[in-house]
Amino acid sequence: MMEIFQNYARCKRGFYMGGRIPYGYRLTQIEEEIEVLLSKVSGAIGVLMKYIDEKISELDTERKALQKEIVTANVTDTEGRLKQIINHVKAWETLSFEDRQAVVDTLIKVIRIADGNIEITWNI
Repeated sequence: MMEIFQNYARCKRGFYMGGRIPYGYRLTQIEEEIEVLLSKVSGAIGVLMKYIDEKISELDTERKALQKEIVTANVTDTEGRLKQIINHVKAWETLSFEDRQAVVDTLIKVIRIADGNIEITWNI
């Protein structure tokens, strides 16, 4: 049970690609590599210019594919998380107190109660 919520939390932070590299981090790396290559264009001639052009094209292709994966993963992840949450809500009554407490600890950051008001700050 907790494994599902931990997976949910991990996906929420944006770690995909087999859990190795967050998409946002790789996108930043690509942008930085392109910037470095573009800074060398003014002094480049011949073979070096051809290399820079090819490398920027490769990086741009990877960036576009990565952006497409991000959109697809977000849609798929959202649908999967929604199904998991619905299943857990349906099973809520059958969970042990410890499991319920673990779920609440995963989903809720803090609960503030003051002057008859209840304020919940969610982790999701």
